Amino acid sequence: MLAISRADAGTGRVAADEAGAVGRAVARAARHVPFRAACLQQAFAALLMLRRRDLAATVYLGLARDAVGRGLEAHAWSRSGGVPVTGVAAARRFAPIAAFSA
Repeated sequence: MLAISRADAGTGRVAADEAGAVGRAVARAARHVPFRAACLQQAFAALLMLRRRDLAATVYLGLARDAVGRGLEAHAWSRSGGVPVTGVAAARRFAPIAAFSA
């Protein structure tokens, strides 16, 4: 059985206003790039932007059963400490299976 332990909340400071600004910037950029910026790309972009500002950053990967119950769906989201940055609203139905902190 494969098991990946959860990461800590990342090192660095936590500033809700700056983390929120990063989340808004990533969402805005995702709408205008010439490629599909899905949750995974957005979560890791936020991770890089948070770390550049010396903020705590963690990317979570999660799985959930699809609507039919026969397959799996994946989702990625990011947080700065306890502050949601990207994809957190959709993350409620996903079970976290891995976390990467920077």
